[in-house]
Amino acid sequence: MEAYRFLGALGFALSFLILLLLATLVGGVLALYVYPASVALRGVAWLLLYRASGRRLYAATGVAVAGLGLLMWAAIYVNVSVFVSAARRGVTADPDPLGRLHGARASLLLDPSQL
Repeated sequence: MEAYRFLGALGFALSFLILLLLATLVGGVLALYVYPASVALRGVAWLLLYRASGRRLYAATGVAVAGLGLLMWAAIYVNVSVFVSAARRGVTADPDPLGRLHGARASLLLDPSQL
């Protein structure tokens, strides 16, 4: 079996495992660390397929999978980190600090006499 087929199949199998892990709280945390391996395997598989076939579309796909996968992981990691740090501090007195600003803007739009 060619390396790109094996790595691609393994990467997609890990992606499926991640979907199953997300069904549980503990699994969701584990999925956060398995996801980069899945993305890396799939990206490398596309690049190896490019080497075997010579089609530039496969190289572009590999770079896109790896790059966008890394950005996705970073966004998820940052959001989870913010959520965990907020959960450790406890519930704040104002859970929606932007809600007041949005409400004020809405009241200005609805009641022009406040201008």
